[in-house]
Amino acid sequence: MDKKGLKRIGETAFVLTLLGSVTGAMAASGKIDVSKVPVVGNAMENVANATGNLVGNAMNTTGNAVKSGVGAITKGTKSATNSSNTAEETTEDYSIMRSPVEYSDDQFMSDDLYTSSVSAAPASDYTSITDVATDGSGNIYAADATGEKLYKLSSSGTLLKTYSTDDQVNGVCTNGNYVYLLKGGLAGDVVVLDTNLNKLATIAVGHTPNDMVVNGSTGYVVNRFSNTVSVINLNTNAVTKTINIEGREPNSLALANGKLYVACHMPDESMTSDTVASNVAVINTSTNNVEKTINLLNGSDGVKGICASPDGSTVYVSHVIGRYTYPTTQLDQGWINTNALSIIDTASGKLTTSVLLDEVELGAANPWGVTVSSDGSKLIVALSGVDEVMTIDIAAMKNKINAAKNGNGVCAFDEIPDYLPFLNDCRERISLSGKGARAVCAVSGKVYIGLYFDGNIDVLNTSNNSVSTYRFVSQPANDDVRQGEILFSDATLCYQKWQSCNSCHPDARVDGLNWDNMNDGLGNPKSAKSMLYSHRTPPVMSTGIRASADIAVRAGMKFIQFNTLAEEQMSQIDEYLKALVPIQSPYLNRDGSLTESAQRGKTLFEESGCTSCHPAPLYTDMKLHNAAATNDTTSWENRQMDTPSLVEVWRTGPWIFDGRFNSMEDTVRFYTKRLNLTDSQITDLSNFVMSIGNEGEKYGVERVITTKGDTTSLNSLEPGAELSFFTVRRQDKDAVNKAVIEVTFESAEGNIIKELTKTIENVAYNTAVQVDLGIKIPKDLDTGSKLTIKISDENGKPLASDYKLVY
Repeated sequence: MDKKGLKRIGETAFVLTLLGSVTGAMAASGKIDVSKVPVVGNAMENVANATGNLVGNAMNTTGNAVKSGVGAITKGTKSATNSSNTAEETTEDYSIMRSPVEYSDDQFMSDDLYTSSVSAAPASDYTSITDVATDGSGNIYAADATGEKLYKLSSSGTLLKTYSTDDQVNGVCTNGNYVYLLKGGLAGDVVVLDTNLNKLATIAVGHTPNDMVVNGSTGYVVNRFSNTVSVINLNTNAVTKTINIEGREPNSLALANGKLYVACHMPDESMTSDTVASNVAVINTSTNNVEKTINLLNGSDGVKGICASPDGSTVYVSHVIGRYTYPTTQLDQGWINTNALSIIDTASGKLTTSVLLDEVELGAANPWGVTVSSDGSKLIVALSGVDEVMTIDIAAMKNKINAAKNGNGVCAFDEIPDYLPFLNDCRERISLSGKGARAVCAVSGKVYIGLYFDGNIDVLNTSNNSVSTYRFVSQPANDDVRQGEILFSDATLCYQKWQSCNSCHPDARVDGLNWDNMNDGLGNPKSAKSMLYSHRTPPVMSTGIRASADIAVRAGMKFIQFNTLAEEQMSQIDEYLKALVPIQSPYLNRDGSLTESAQRGKTLFEESGCTSCHPAPLYTDMKLHNAAATNDTTSWENRQMDTPSLVEVWRTGPWIFDGRFNSMEDTVRFYTKRLNLTDSQITDLSNFVMSIGNEGEKYGVERVITTKGDTTSLNSLEPGAELSFFTVRRQDKDAVNKAVIEVTFESAEGNIIKELTKTIENVAYNTAVQVDLGIKIPKDLDTGSKLTIKISDENGKPLASDYKLVY
């Protein structure tokens, strides 16, 4: 699976011998072509020798493996031995040679793993700067995503005025005497303000308007989850056209020479495609039609920013490059993720190359906003994951690219995207005052950098690279949910700062790529899974190899970030993930209701037996089932797989555990062959599945805890055990803070084993509350017995769908 643009960076002898020990398995699955793994310096004579090693030799040589770069990558650098960056999961605690049932998760357990609860402050208590713009007078406008506000500051950082909204604020754009605020989710709006922040008009656009640019009297707004661009007549404040984008989650815009460049956040291909990468759509502003689509390099995802040079000749795109065709055995020299800037030539409409922002042994994780300095000499990139900003000398970078084209550069031209030292002598990394650097805005020798988590704006003086800070709001202390989100986004916790959890799980969702993790064997890459409701739906991972999300979070830190954190920090990450709620689906009507097609699909879903494996409200039975993905019974795909939740499934493609389908209709057709559905029925069923969220679920059961002796289990009815307690979370900020809980435990014949009613009061938003049960489960429990939990208000109105566990 050695694909174009993914020549390995810094292979080690350890990996080659490890690959050699499982050559047969990989050849059988066809997932990794070992013959194409590049030779690593002098570490191995050739791949044939590596693949000939016995398993014992493979394990014994890990301690002797010496890091070397690939070819020119080590030019001017020294070799280094690093025993801290090896995949211990494959050798000691989670050996790939063991059966999955022998895996031990004890090392990840803690006394409060299942019982911790936290009162989380509403997000609106925090200021989270997500976008920054300036006007002709030098005033600064800062968009506050979670605080639902827009701030106007003077050029010296004095707060002049605040505009409050009733929804999330995604971005801000200025044009002459007007300020455009982009807000909302499913029912997104552009709020037109004057420069004193007085409201003039509201324009309805698409789902999550994320960025806006102005071209004369026309405004263009990109709607992230609608996959559209709204064209607005700014004289009449009316949408004149909606342009569909053939890409996934378009989120940023740049204008250059009469063309609009639309950067898409994620890949939109099946994982069976030769190239899986984010793209940039090009719209001709004369016709307002998509003229072409430019694919970035294979593995490109996590696109956050785009900008154009002042002369319009070049467009720059910031993103991650996931090296997904190789197992996640190490981190050195960008083995899993590298961080890049792609360069597009607007004259030809083609990708010139991609340069790596990382250094040989120091990552530049999670590049976000990108802009060009006011004099056009420097590129400025916010490095969100490492709390830095990078400046790049444009002329020096272009000279290096041209030298490589002419055959006299520091590396061959086609090696630039893999050559970590390429930007040496062209770049400078500058530390910032806080965390979450995202938006950047350049004006008059300064660059304003929005710090999402601190709620401040750092000001970079481009003449001397000094940094000052504008603090204009009072930020409360971080609660566990907020701190967990910070940790999830923090690449400084990662070995060599290559990546954060957010690199593979943007917004704690998916990156659209397959990854070959070591927890269930080598050579079976599977789609990254969303973290939404992961703590509520054990077991986790595609094969259910982890008993709970708590365990998976700790294993992920150890075996993907190559670090361990204090249990308090890991619990904070848990709390952040537990507090996630679904975003309303773009397949819904603007008012949040099901479309007519989805309503028909809902009926089909219920009548066709889909609810047997995907019951509401979590739309999973939390059980393993035979995948039966192929007719080849020797293939690894035919092991049992975890039933995925369908909540927010519209956001988790490509679908099926190996990402073979990037169409939900194809996925539904695959799983409903026995039903002989018509094409229109498949469309209806797909539209319902893609609409599933948690509408109406004011409260939600998180986990039911069962104990038997010293053993604790999640969401299970085990004969002879005790149902100890369950936790329930108030997940809607508008919900009542008092709820009545009715619990019924009954046999398969409907005989009541136990009933109880409890009331919980003063439940704060985003708070998990423990409800004690103390119910003994009969040793002769019949198959089909079930536990039902009803949650309603004092008047009996349901606050959630009934939660059921069936034995």
